Amino acid sequence: MNRQFFFWHCFRAFLLAALTLGVPAGAGAAAAGERQFDDIQVHYSTFNSTFLRPDVAKAYGIERSSRRALLNLAVQKKGKPLHAQLRITQSNLMGQKKTLKPRLIEEESAVYYLASFAVTEDEVLKFTVRLTPEGETTERQFKFDQRFHED
Repeated sequence: MNRQFFFWHCFRAFLLAALTLGVPAGAGAAAAGERQFDDIQVHYSTFNSTFLRPDVAKAYGIERSSRRALLNLAVQKKGKPLHAQLRITQSNLMGQKKTLKPRLIEEESAVYYLASFAVTEDEVLKFTVRLTPEGETTERQFKFDQRFHED
C-alpha cells in the first residue's frame, strides 16, 4: 500500500468524522480539526498509534502501543502543501510540559509532520502548535485539548 495514500486517507477520515459527523475532540482516541489563518490552512489529527497497521508503523519506525499516540499536521497555502517551522508543546492537567519533535514526511505531492508522544489512560493533554510557514516571518499559533483512552 502506498504510504502517502494511507496517511492522507486516515487524516481525511478523521477530518470527515470530526467535521461532518460532529465527533467531539474528546471522543475516543482520535480527533481531527483544521485552523485557517488567512490563506494558510492547517489540518491536524491525533490518534493512538495502534490505529496504524503493523506494516505501516514498521515502515515509518513508529511504535504501536496503547501508550503511544501521534499528532499529524499538514500545512497548506491555497490548497498546496507547504513546509513550515513547527514548535509543538504538550502539557497535562498538572502543568507538566513536553516539547514534541515533529518529523517531516515528504511523499510525492504530500508534505506533513508526525510527532509521537506517550499517553496514559484517560489523560487529557493540551497542545500548543506554533508554526511559521516557509518563506514567511509571521508565526501562527493554535491550541487544542485531547483526551486519550483505550478503545
